[in-house]
Amino acid sequence: LNSGITRITLPIFSAVQDDKEKLLYAFQASTYYFNIISLPIFFVFGITATYWVPIVLGGKWVAIIPLIQIISFMYAVMYTRMFVGVAIRAIGKSKDFLILSLVAASLTLVVVFFTKNTSVEIMLIALALSRIVITIPLGSYLLKKICGFSLWQQFEPLKKPFFIGFTILLSVYLIQKLNISNSLISLIIQILVCCLVFLLLLFVLSKLKSLKWK
Repeated sequence: LNSGITRITLPIFSAVQDDKEKLLYAFQASTYYFNIISLPIFFVFGITATYWVPIVLGGKWVAIIPLIQIISFMYAVMYTRMFVGVAIRAIGKSKDFLILSLVAASLTLVVVFFTKNTSVEIMLIALALSRIVITIPLGSYLLKKICGFSLWQQFEPLKKPFFIGFTILLSVYLIQKLNISNSLISLIIQILVCCLVFLLLLFVLSKLKSLKWK
């Protein structure tokens, strides 16, 4: 997914590399539209895992549910920074972006070394936290230094996607609290509620003329 989106967006970003305002718009719009879709998907994928894993994969796979949930929420957050590297590389600073890649790779090695005697869940949580706490701030710093995008400009596009994501997350949680005995029926209801809430929120934002990115 990452490489595919990069191949699509890098030429677009590169075409406006000499115009800071257009490059900023490309970064913000890409971040906004991508996450308005990806955040709800990752959130729902994680929170409904206890229902769809036994149905789709079978009861013997129940043990991987915590792993799926950790990975889902980790990537929900990490993918909010999907276009940081694209923007940096678009202006010909690929070598500077290698710093972030090197730090991410080093963190992975360090986490694996120090958590090798723990459970896989602990290892993934440690990896997720280290990536979020270290690589996201570092990426933000590099983007500010190289492209001149302030922290507010970088994170402003995430307000509505997170609002939509958390609203859908809450809606699914409330359905789960109903404790519907049939897991398949409960899963179907959860998916339908997700879709309805998502479409309703998009409709409201559209009516308020705030769906389109600036």
